[in-house]
Amino acid sequence: MNNTNPPKLLFLTKAQRQQLALQHLQEQCANNASDSPASKPSSERQRERDHDSEMRNHEREREHEREEEAKAREQVRLDKLAEREMEKELDAIKEQYLGSKKPKKRGWNGSKGTEEAHNQE
Repeated sequence: MNNTNPPKLLFLTKAQRQQLALQHLQEQCANNASDSPASKPSSERQRERDHDSEMRNHEREREHEREEEAKAREQVRLDKLAEREMEKELDAIKEQYLGSKKPKKRGWNGSKGTEEAHNQE
């Protein structure tokens, strides 16, 4: 035989693909049945349970840390908001007792054009 010829492509019909998929699933089921917990030693099952338990605990800890960080960020945001409100209240009190800031008067009179003319008025 000549080894230089590449293998020919084989196109499968839909029915053939379904049949191959079914065979593949049956093989997987057969392989999984041999991997069932009853066939494993108890120490290996215990190790898997311990590992699963550790993973769940680790996930719970990470979730708890995320919640704590979110609470801390929210508290900082609320503190800043309260501080801004307090500053606004203090400004309102100052304005009430001291009066509002009046705009500075200009030293020049627009119609006469000199400061001396403004002082003469």
